Amino acid sequence: AEAVDALARAAAEAEGLFALNLSSARLMRSSEKVVAEVGKLLPLTSLLFCNESELEAFCAARHRLTGQSQRESAAEIAGRLASGGLLVVTAGSATTRVYSEAQDIELAVPVEPALAHEVVDTNGAGDSFVAGWLAC
Repeated sequence: AEAVDALARAAAEAEGLFALNLSSARLMRSSEKVVAEVGKLLPLTSLLFCNESELEAFCAARHRLTGQSQRESAAEIAGRLASGGLLVVTAGSATTRVYSEAQDIELAVPVEPALAHEVVDTNGAGDSFVAGWLAC
């Protein structure tokens, strides 16, 4: 946690971007310490990536945002990010949504099917999405 915090602070001091991926709904549900540490990082985070289940688990674990719509929860989280920060919420083959409370936007980004045949394993798809986003 200390190393990630130091990295986030160094990025902020250098006026760079700090990107964070919630990574695991199970982790968000099972570790109060991780949820607390992520919460501390939000004000330093320029880009926060998650999928729908990770967003829901993170919000529920923080005991504040349960019962809200995805848009309400996302706006709440986006409002805690660094100035101009974006929350990017993926939904598998469904539309990806991008939220920015600072600009009060919700951008829907359609997802084109990548393959014409049956998908066997989606492990790593989110990581590939984040890598592609960061590369642009």
